[in-house]
Amino acid sequence: IIAISLVLNPKILLADEPTTALDVTIQAQVLDTIQALRKKLDMSMILITHDHYDHFSPADVIKLKKPSTILVVPESMEEAALAAGFAADKIVLVQPGVHYAIGGLAVETVPAYNVGKDFHPQAQRFVGYIVQMNDLRYYIAGDTDINEDVQKVRCDVALLPVGGTYTMTASEAASLAQTLHPQAAVPTHYGAIVGEK
Repeated sequence: IIAISLVLNPKILLADEPTTALDVTIQAQVLDTIQALRKKLDMSMILITHDHYDHFSPADVIKLKKPSTILVVPESMEEAALAAGFAADKIVLVQPGVHYAIGGLAVETVPAYNVGKDFHPQAQRFVGYIVQMNDLRYYIAGDTDINEDVQKVRCDVALLPVGGTYTMTASEAASLAQTLHPQAAVPTHYGAIVGEK
């Protein structure tokens, strides 16, 4: 899927847990491929939704990083971002529900949290992102359930978690997609930790 995504030399690569459901050998191959392509594609920004290991792997982020890369993270991740080798001037700390201009892109954060579960409490201030480019709005939900904040999102493409245990279920994500009316909805967060392939 990553290869198909890169055929047209995109200006943006949205990779929400691109290696989670893969075995360790294939994970390394995918990350090596992305690392080689980052030079060609000028990947200059990495957006992290929260600090859980399946969303923020410092070793993998270092493979993608180049001197000009900007790391965008929730405020609570400042120390982790510095520990991953990013200079303070290459880290953008974000809060939920705020609009930013980062690296020439319009980026909006959306609160990402569970309702009735303890895995991603609202108080942790985790985020999803809406990135606007070429008059299209791409929503990366992160780990969230359906809640009043995500129901307000306006987007053209929605990456929605469907794992069920730590996020909304597939049927809940389908319901959210019906509410949001994106041109495309892409399921994420399934097949390795929870859910089925």
